[in-house]
Amino acid sequence: MPGKKTLIVDPKVTPLLNLTIDVPSLNNAGINQILEVQNVEFKKTFDKETTQILIMIPPKMDITKRVAQIIRQHEGIGPQRQYLLVFWPQRTILCKELLDQEGVMSSVELRDFTFDLIPLDLDVLSLEMPDSFRDMIVDYDLSIYNYVAESINRLQLVMGNIPNIYCKGEGAKMVYDILKLESGEINPESTEIESLMIFDRSLDLFTPMLTQLVYEGLVDEFFNIDGNLLKVEKKILGKEGAGSDEKTIIQFSSERDPLIYQVRNLLLAPLGGYLQEQTQQQERDKEEFQREKSKNLNDKLVQHAKRIKAEQESVSKHINISTKITQYFRTVEFYKRLNLEQGIINGEKQEKTLDYIEALIQVGADLNKVMRLLCLRSIYDGGLKQKTYDYFRKEIIQVYGFKTIQFINNLQRAGMFVRNDGNKSVWPKLQEQLKLLDVDIKSTDPNPKDCAYTYSGHCPLIARLVELIFKKPFSWKGNKSMQLIPGFQYEPEKPVKNVPQQDGRKPIVIIYILGGVTFGEISAFRLLGKLFQKEIIICTTNVMNGTKFIDSLRERI
Repeated sequence: MPGKKTLIVDPKVTPLLNLTIDVPSLNNAGINQILEVQNVEFKKTFDKETTQILIMIPPKMDITKRVAQIIRQHEGIGPQRQYLLVFWPQRTILCKELLDQEGVMSSVELRDFTFDLIPLDLDVLSLEMPDSFRDMIVDYDLSIYNYVAESINRLQLVMGNIPNIYCKGEGAKMVYDILKLESGEINPESTEIESLMIFDRSLDLFTPMLTQLVYEGLVDEFFNIDGNLLKVEKKILGKEGAGSDEKTIIQFSSERDPLIYQVRNLLLAPLGGYLQEQTQQQERDKEEFQREKSKNLNDKLVQHAKRIKAEQESVSKHINISTKITQYFRTVEFYKRLNLEQGIINGEKQEKTLDYIEALIQVGADLNKVMRLLCLRSIYDGGLKQKTYDYFRKEIIQVYGFKTIQFINNLQRAGMFVRNDGNKSVWPKLQEQLKLLDVDIKSTDPNPKDCAYTYSGHCPLIARLVELIFKKPFSWKGNKSMQLIPGFQYEPEKPVKNVPQQDGRKPIVIIYILGGVTFGEISAFRLLGKLFQKEIIICTTNVMNGTKFIDSLRERI
């Protein structure tokens, strides 16, 4: 596309571009204007010299209609323009028909583009589809399973066919069926991957509703990590002269900041001690550098000085961020919420939680936070009693408006906010049989041995299922605990075990979560890799926390 270009994107595409391409590269490609599709003003938005309009959107009907309106409104205004409409990850027949109905098919060229799995860290790959759970469970969009299967096949092209595949959940079954249709003959000697484990998010809706307590998870809870990009106020990082709301973007990745590798999975108490040790070590390194500098300044010392400066900036950054988190930790609001979460995990009665939720609703608190706690209570109890459910539904609609009706219906369809049908909840049994609750977890332990440390005593269910596979011998078939977890399950009858290579590499295991994974769960998987000597790669449709998860089910108006 020669000439000056304007790039129009949907807000959900913007983070993907930020993760994969920088602004100078876009400028070099001739893009001199970037707009979000919702902010394009009819008839007067484009630069008069712009002749090429590149539009990138997901295949959603409302967004496609908005694009058609933009194209129609700008026809005959200014120079003749060419429109290239790129659907991410793929156009649908409905979107194509809508463009035809709107009369703009002859004015636009259509393309499809997928970003595929984007590396967020050395061991985390994501399709970055933030609405994936909603698309699968609420909107019944089956295309997600194809995108996941395609991403796995591309991994197999690079690393060889995977000999062992484990699946749990109906969505996992759909992906497995697609893989089975397209799979070739497997030669265990030609593959680098030992196992692939595919899990549905719907297996465990409880864990994402809890507050993550590892450092990376807490940063996401309080500052919102978008992929691996963290937008934070400069004044929080201690930068002098920064405006009150001036922000900077940090790439929260161990590849860019080696210190993140050491601190991301720590709880807040050990984190403080570790950062203090690093500060003291840097002071010693600085003193040693000054002594060596007085003797002879050479290239090696110059590089050493640069390394010391980079390490100081990194430690200072994490000290400032963790200090801000600690300040919030000490607030009554956070303490109350964490205390209620602990009460739910430990099986306390509903009344205390429901009273607090009712008070939040009456003061018009953030609806996402209200529903996150209410869903946590509902999921653990297997639903609320009819009278209680109806009361909260009525209160939410009355306080937050009728637009929340569809939101509540979406949560109900997802199984997160439901009426109890008279059956007993499975969560207390799962806690007991799979040992999901560990009351002996210590927040000061720098070397935990149980995944439950990531959520202050609660072990993520999917992490425990992975741990059971690693333990020998174990089979899902006939296991009483597995019968409590609904959905399809598959495991190889005779698993092929890879022998670690001579260079000392550990067997590679891919864990793929459909519908999103939290940083707390990622930390749990990393701990399992350490305990069982596996190199674990986490793949997912998106990385999220409880608030993002709830927000993805909000009504689209």
